[in-house]
Amino acid sequence: VATSLLGVSTLPSRADAQDSVRTTMSGVYTDEQAVKGKEVFNGACSGCHTSASSSGAEFRTRWMGKLLWEFYAYVSKLMPDEAPGALSEAEYVNVTAYVLKLNGMPAGGSELTADSTLLKGLRIDTLAPGFQTGAASGSSSGGARRLGAHIR
Repeated sequence: VATSLLGVSTLPSRADAQDSVRTTMSGVYTDEQAVKGKEVFNGACSGCHTSASSSGAEFRTRWMGKLLWEFYAYVSKLMPDEAPGALSEAEYVNVTAYVLKLNGMPAGGSELTADSTLLKGLRIDTLAPGFQTGAASGSSSGGARRLGAHIR
């Protein structure tokens, strides 16, 4: 532990580190990535997940406040269920962008990447609990599993 001459720690505190993390509400993906992600989601994910089961309260409960790295690592290592890790890095990044969009997080001018340093510097933050996207409002999950239901 680093200390000054007075015995006070000179390392940044955990609160300082969290304050330096950007949130996903700052536009961390592009619209094009979300469009591509929707295509991948509809082809590779929709057998188990719906847009409704991947957004709203279910998403917030599981992922709100966590680092985007945790979400990306989960999806890229464990999905799709029948062939984990089978998608390309770009496809996993695009699905991540689509899920962010489903949850009301805005697109920005820079592409999201799979760079762990970048993803570990982004905290998942969503709109107010009453927010519903067009894809999520009025939809039922139809028995589809929630994103995150694979963790026991």
